[in-house]
Amino acid sequence: MTGRWKRTLAAAAALAVAAGLVAAVPAAAAPGSVTLVGHGYGHGRGLGQYGALGYAVDQGWSARTILDHYYNGTDQGVVGNSPISVRLTVLDSAAGTWITAGQGFTVGGVHIEAGAAARVTRDGGSWQLFTAYGGCRPGEQYGPYPLPANPTITLDADPGDTLSRMLTTCANATQYRGSLAVIADNVGGALRVVNTLPVEQYLRGVVPRESVASWADLGGGRGMQALAAQAVAARSYALSERRYAYAMTCDTIACQVYGGAGRNGASVEDRRTDFAVAASAGVVRVRGGAVVHTEFGSSTGGRTTGPSFGHVQDWGDLRSPHNTWRVELTGAAITAAYPQIGQFTALQVTRRDGEGAQGGRVLNMDVVGSAGRATVTGDQFRSAMGLRSNWFFPMQQATSVSYVKTQFSDTVYQLAQVNGWSEKMAMTWDDYVAAGYPAVGSIASNVVKYSWAPGLVAVTFWPGDPQWQWDFLDYDRWARAGYPAPAEAGWIINTSFWGNGVDPTIYAQAPDGTVTALSYAQWAAAGYPKPEVR
Repeated sequence: MTGRWKRTLAAAAALAVAAGLVAAVPAAAAPGSVTLVGHGYGHGRGLGQYGALGYAVDQGWSARTILDHYYNGTDQGVVGNSPISVRLTVLDSAAGTWITAGQGFTVGGVHIEAGAAARVTRDGGSWQLFTAYGGCRPGEQYGPYPLPANPTITLDADPGDTLSRMLTTCANATQYRGSLAVIADNVGGALRVVNTLPVEQYLRGVVPRESVASWADLGGGRGMQALAAQAVAARSYALSERRYAYAMTCDTIACQVYGGAGRNGASVEDRRTDFAVAASAGVVRVRGGAVVHTEFGSSTGGRTTGPSFGHVQDWGDLRSPHNTWRVELTGAAITAAYPQIGQFTALQVTRRDGEGAQGGRVLNMDVVGSAGRATVTGDQFRSAMGLRSNWFFPMQQATSVSYVKTQFSDTVYQLAQVNGWSEKMAMTWDDYVAAGYPAVGSIASNVVKYSWAPGLVAVTFWPGDPQWQWDFLDYDRWARAGYPAPAEAGWIINTSFWGNGVDPTIYAQAPDGTVTALSYAQWAAAGYPKPEVR
């Protein structure tokens, strides 16, 4: 969309509010409670998984283009299939667990027969081995036998993809590729279990845990590009980790989630994520020759945060169910989290990062009560109250609350304004009833289309929100708006552009599926988008 249309939409939205087309009424919330409207799920740094899906499926982006977008200032690099060591924190409370395999294996130089089990313990400074027949249902135990410090457990042969032949930790019934080692943590001396395996095998147990394998099937298979982008981000993240003296990374959300190869003899890997890993084998993101710590999260809410990669507008996140959310916190719950404040009375956001709707993510805030206040960060409040992200807006802090809808839809939006920022939230019928059936005004939208495609799109520019609202119109919705004449658009969301790398022709696919070889003027009107090479 051209700057002219952006200015037109901004002016129209401002006029709708200034002309009194919206009614200012108080925000509805139960006594002693506060309603929050928020954006995103997670920290918002780096790749947004739902955004990657949106770009792949709705705009036809490749994995590399997705990664270029989110990891500003980095480039693509290639590494070998090096080993990675993973602390299995899931076994921290089960140190000394029995380990078995359907083929022979070795524990610190001692051979164990197929189907038998072994357990490593430490008594004082001495390492010991116990063995038993019966696998994870051990019978009579034998031992102890002396072992070298920090013994490694290795299989006699490569098990391939046969789960029954892999090393199985009985405490969590999980099959692991590669080797296991029992390590004495140099902090406190507790026993840790570390899984070491080639990074490409490790990723087979990570990508389906961190993303959704079925996304590969969306958009006629275009969703696979989102999984490939996830594989590259996960590979780079893992290889840039130096978490412990004895392991590079761990197996939980504190690092990235890793589930091994199988659980109870059933695979936890997936053929689609396996393909995404294989298709991107060795690809990482680099900066200055070093692999970059590529953080990622579920949903950015429409804008990423820094400082590593800057603030990036994330149109793809419109696909996310967490792009905008609403929650009501009771005063009792807030008081329970901050008992020093007495009875809760108000939330006061004092500083934001200045990026995105309502001023962006909360940096500092006060939780106010009858006995005083607690000054906390947005992250601390998010953690204490179980919020999806630190990007939220207390409706209690709004200077005015209005209710509006567009000409072509019955959806009513609650529009809150404070200090020059505004926030909107689509309301359910129950929300509208709870608000007391407030008067509903109208906000202006522009209807646009490409000269080379028939689809009509209504674009609404909400005040204080850099993320435009796009609504694709069928005939009935266009009719109820009064058949407005469409203006020619330069760009519409979910449009993809590509070429074949040899022929200079640039092709564009509109959201309605129309494919056209663009003229130079049409390409210029779209803002000279860089085409994908297909």
